[in-house]
Amino acid sequence: MLRCRSILFVPTAFLLMITWPALGQRSPDPDSPRYKAALALDAMLSSEGGHSLSDFVDHQVSPLMVNREGRGELLSRLSELRRRFAQMGLRGARPEGPFSARLVFAGEGQSQALVFRVEEEPPHRFLEIGLGEGTGDRPGNGAGAQGEQGVQPEPFLDRQALANAVETRMEQAVSQGYSASVLVARGSEVLLEKGYGMANREKEIATTPETLFDVGSIGKVFTRVAIQKLREQGRLQLSDRLVRFFPEVPQ
Repeated sequence: MLRCRSILFVPTAFLLMITWPALGQRSPDPDSPRYKAALALDAMLSSEGGHSLSDFVDHQVSPLMVNREGRGELLSRLSELRRRFAQMGLRGARPEGPFSARLVFAGEGQSQALVFRVEEEPPHRFLEIGLGEGTGDRPGNGAGAQGEQGVQPEPFLDRQALANAVETRMEQAVSQGYSASVLVARGSEVLLEKGYGMANREKEIATTPETLFDVGSIGKVFTRVAIQKLREQGRLQLSDRLVRFFPEVPQ
């Protein structure tokens, strides 16, 4: 079983959980269409290669949006968005409605908001994606998710505010029996390094930044990403059988 010393980054899912309350919103429901769409959109912006964009359009975008823009134009626009956001990281999020939200990205002294809207009925695919600065643009061809004339991005959390938000969130989690070692860094600067909860409740041993954890199946996520990368490079297909790479595997 894999063992992990501490958390070395703030994943998108956790960042969304701490920034929505920090911006005065209720914590997002991880099962809500808006929350899942935010994760999918951030993953697309972090992806590489044409296959990932095609898969995103095929599985995450509504046919209405594809037909409105044209598949080629849509792929080109998403590719440009991905290039534009390549040097930025997700800094926060704010719901705009039951099926829409604004994501704020920042990096290298600049910030940019991205707004989106998804279908109200399952499978809740994207209907609109676009820039959210006050440019008068509309998502999709630039319109705000609700048709407003531009959306000003929320200020993203500064270093101390981010550390405080994580601290508050973790203290709430500890009250519900959660335990973790957390390290939050922005670049080379450590913002927070602390243990929360109990490493051993029976012996009353507190968690520290040095505590080791059995992380179980979390390695499957990294394996899945590695397989998709190899697929993009043309080195394997998802339909390949294990015997192709491991001849000794029983058939």
